[in-house]
Amino acid sequence: MPGSGGAGAPGGGRVPAKILLANRDDLRRAGRSLDEPSFHVGIMFERALDAAGFEPELMAPADPRRILRAGIDFLGPVRRAPVAAVVQGYACVSAFLDSLLPRPSAVILHTWKVPWTGPRRLTAHLMDRVLERVIRISRLVVLASHEQRRLMAERHPRVRTVWIPVTADIDWWKPGPIETGVLDRLRLRRGEYLLSVGDVDRDESVPVRVAQRLSRPLVRVTRDPGTKARAEETFRSLDARNAHCLLRIPYPELRDLYRGAWTMLAAPVLSYHPAGLTGLTEGMAAGTPLLFPRSVTAEGYAEDGVHALLYDEMSVDSIAAAAARLEEPGLRARISQSARAVSEQRLNYDAASAMLREAIVGLDLHATPRARRWLRRHSPAEAEKR
Repeated sequence: MPGSGGAGAPGGGRVPAKILLANRDDLRRAGRSLDEPSFHVGIMFERALDAAGFEPELMAPADPRRILRAGIDFLGPVRRAPVAAVVQGYACVSAFLDSLLPRPSAVILHTWKVPWTGPRRLTAHLMDRVLERVIRISRLVVLASHEQRRLMAERHPRVRTVWIPVTADIDWWKPGPIETGVLDRLRLRRGEYLLSVGDVDRDESVPVRVAQRLSRPLVRVTRDPGTKARAEETFRSLDARNAHCLLRIPYPELRDLYRGAWTMLAAPVLSYHPAGLTGLTEGMAAGTPLLFPRSVTAEGYAEDGVHALLYDEMSVDSIAAAAARLEEPGLRARISQSARAVSEQRLNYDAASAMLREAIVGLDLHATPRARRWLRRHSPAEAEKR
């Protein structure tokens, strides 16, 4: 309940907390809609900070690709809030600049990346320096991977971290009948095709070859035009005649593709950030039998043979061997039911928000100098003077 995080202000004032999301799409999807699911980062931070006794406000830039410009633009909101929850990217620039000024905000960082892993180009190097600084000054770092949390403990033992899983809108992503015409448009039957979802950092050839090995149609879904171009070039080079790549389809159609798939194959190629988790948790909530890499990314999300089938390596033989298990009588139904059950139990917004709220309460952010100053200025006595 609001105030349970220790908001002991005269008159019960609630300290402002700015939440800087990655982009306007995440900001829009922080609300409820019949046409699309909500997105977990905004929902999780808003609920957790509210329950911890703060007054959260969600914000996002019009063009997050202009990292420096957006970072400078959002320095003002960060400066005006005793607490700032920031995401990797432009928001880290805002927090970095704020940390160079007197009386900085108390920062909570949500990051998909540990510095000095991944690309070595100059821009990545500079952003890693910014991210490293923000990690060091953060009161809490939120990570979606247990392996990343272990790595952070080695590199930054004094920084408090917490694992909060990527979660899905389970009221929206759920099993059910096919409600749109997407399968009819593609001339596909329910339970027939292999589904592959995701944007950059995915292997495009392996899903095609797996679908060909299994003699099943392939449906590739992405929201990135460049990924669509690469997928279609792969279709041509491998003579994939029964493959479809769909770009930015409406979310109700994507939900139906999850519901109707024989299986969904996740084929992330990077390990320095936990790629594929959004598709994993959306598919699990929809009850889709999933093929996912047997990697540290799956830890805490899916157990092999229970919530999904985990394959050992990014090869046709390995994935086809895992997929063959779906022919076992009753296994697909058991995996579907278990995946949905674990989504309802712990891979959902309520559970994730409660985990984050507990971590935030332990920080005692209402006792920071900026929070105390804000509470004094907005006490009933001060308001009466003004």
